[in-house]
Amino acid sequence: MTANKAAPPADDDDKLSKGRGKKSSAKRPKPAVSRKSTRKAVAKSRKETGQRRAGKKTSRKSTRKKSSSGAPAKSRSKRSSSVGTAQTPPQRLQPVATAAAAAAFYDELSQVNEELRTRWAELSQQRTHAEEVLSRFVDLLKSHPEVTGFHVGLWRKDNKIVRPLEYCIQVHVAEKLAKGDPRMMQALPPDFDGVRVDVLERSYSTAIGVRQGVLFDPILGGVEIRNEGTPNRFGTLGLCVFSESSGRAPHYLTNEHVVGSGGRVLQPASGNASAGAKAVIGSVIDSERTGFVDAALIKPSGNRTFDVGVAGPNGQPLDGDLVPGTLTKADEHVTRCFKIGAMTGTGQEVGIVENINEHINIKNFGWMDNQIIVNPIPGSSAPLIQEGDSGSVLIARVTHQNRESLIVVGLVHAMTDDGGIVACHFSRVQERFRISLFDINPV
Repeated sequence: MTANKAAPPADDDDKLSKGRGKKSSAKRPKPAVSRKSTRKAVAKSRKETGQRRAGKKTSRKSTRKKSSSGAPAKSRSKRSSSVGTAQTPPQRLQPVATAAAAAAFYDELSQVNEELRTRWAELSQQRTHAEEVLSRFVDLLKSHPEVTGFHVGLWRKDNKIVRPLEYCIQVHVAEKLAKGDPRMMQALPPDFDGVRVDVLERSYSTAIGVRQGVLFDPILGGVEIRNEGTPNRFGTLGLCVFSESSGRAPHYLTNEHVVGSGGRVLQPASGNASAGAKAVIGSVIDSERTGFVDAALIKPSGNRTFDVGVAGPNGQPLDGDLVPGTLTKADEHVTRCFKIGAMTGTGQEVGIVENINEHINIKNFGWMDNQIIVNPIPGSSAPLIQEGDSGSVLIARVTHQNRESLIVVGLVHAMTDDGGIVACHFSRVQERFRISLFDINPV
């Protein structure tokens, strides 16, 4: 399996690398989304797909189940052509769309990955040491009034990775202070126990929106939803998932800060005004917003059908097997991800995984740990994320033997002030809520 990445490792062996991240590693491991551990899930998904196409018991209809009201599920071929994604409004972010910027970015990334390959053992040891040092200063950094986030990353200058590569402790602040500013009394030290500190400007906020849109039937990932009690705020329904604690019954997944901890959920967000009772798609039955996860489960109700996919062009699900996966350190600066959000729509703008273990301080909430950061690619013609995309799933597209798989690696819940994605790991969401992307037991 080959991940959709900017600069693939030179090693073409697709086997799971041994001793990932240990000091004895001679080569940089393959990105996690291309590992052998993903094959079983993909194979299972393919088997299900083959059964569905053959018209067996576990047909596609089994995943597009009836709602609690008993309404029949619609087949994909009978979907109304009028069902589509909501129109995209003027963009809040306006990236500079230049081929030269993108080319320069990929050239830099290629050089970085080449050095990571050739110096993997040394840099892996350096990173491990930096992480050990950082672990001793987590509480200190979280208590600092100007710090908005931090992680172990590659040293940068003028927002570019410096070569030769060096791991440091990157600390984010909302604003770099000028000399003489009274807040400089609490200035960060140049290093922690010999590991350099790199201070960068960045802040974080939830990606909740204030927009209303289109009714979808069937319901699928990427459409806008809101709690009935918050008429002016909306987010995104990430996916239809299956609850292992309720006999693999279908549920909808999104963020807790999108739909809250209880109450009825509407799709579209303008449901009360335009769709009446039909806008109610279910009620929140479980939710959590802690230091690691921001997620909520919605139990379906009403007579609308659903699809297990995420919205693509014209409201049709994207092609490819949908399977869960987990990002690791080897995916940083390599693996490309995208999401389908209610605000940005189905353009599938991609970004590069920067870090998979970020500590962030979200405005009006607080600290979260072990978060995924995905940076936009310079030269992109559209924003990677906008307000209203909270709740969408983070996806890595992987190709294996000429077949595409959509690897769900995160649940998007926030954004950086420079247009990056913040997501919690999907594996943590799965563990907390006991959910699966499949409606049958693995084989």
